Amino acid sequence: MPGLVFVVDDRHDVLELNRILLEAEGYRTEGYSYAALPLERLRTQAPDVILLDLLPDDEAPWELLRRLRRDPLTRGVGAVVTSDSAALVDRAMNDRSLRVSAGLGMPFDIDALYTAVATAARHDAHTAPPAPLVALPLLQRAATLLRHSRARVLLNWAQRLTTLEDFRRHPNLTLAELQGHGGALVDLVIGALELQSTSRAAAAVTVGVRVDATRDHARLRRLQGLGAGTLAREVAALRREIWHSIYPIAAAEAPPLDDLWGLLRRLDMALDESLYAMLDTWEADHATHKTHTAHEADTTSTATVANAADTADRTRPSQWP
Repeated sequence: MPGLVFVVDDRHDVLELNRILLEAEGYRTEGYSYAALPLERLRTQAPDVILLDLLPDDEAPWELLRRLRRDPLTRGVGAVVTSDSAALVDRAMNDRSLRVSAGLGMPFDIDALYTAVATAARHDAHTAPPAPLVALPLLQRAATLLRHSRARVLLNWAQRLTTLEDFRRHPNLTLAELQGHGGALVDLVIGALELQSTSRAAAAVTVGVRVDATRDHARLRRLQGLGAGTLAREVAALRREIWHSIYPIAAAEAPPLDDLWGLLRRLDMALDESLYAMLDTWEADHATHKTHTAHEADTTSTATVANAADTADRTRPSQWP
């Protein structure tokens, strides 16, 4: 039975939208800005989950999380953070003392929000026993099969990459350079499938899973001289190889259509989230590189003009005898 969620956000439109979405899923919600949050009521009628938005240079969310964990009456409240900044989400997830159950980079999928809140509610082990979970064996079996076939998936994927025009222009890449952080990308998919094997909500890589590997992969491809379009094409190739590795389950067992559709949806969302993170990283690094290049060009041009003027002054004939 969905419980009570406090939504805390200084952006009123985002706060109300999150409340509407959660109430549509059956949760009871209360919304507050950080300044208006009744701390005493938080202690006397603690919610099951608190949904916090993180903003740069704003300490209010961090202080609230620390206060929750210090107080025995609120220590067990599940916490979910959202932010436009992936770095802030990572910071919250990596600070074990805050015990943040899930983090969502904005914009996020609606089902990802439901998964995050459900995950946080289940992590509330200090005030209530874990809620009963609905097993989805198909997802767990798919994750297990993918884990066992991981090495073969990566080799087949690397072989497929060599047929792409982008990589054919770089024939000197070693197998390790060709695969890049592909192994970590497969592991993210495995983790997403395993995380969702006990929930019918849609999976999201951003729920409790860091995306450092995807960012590192994007930076590696840019250093190798490969464009953003390459990232999309290689993720499409990886999607095909992963599906080929888990297809035998569907072929042999003929699972219910809803379960099969859920598996495909979770696979797509996991890879799509990885691709979005890679594209964001590639574009940000590319923009930074262009800015530095333009600055260096301006500096060089200014110096060249100054040197030319100085040379002209020194070589100009004197007008006086």
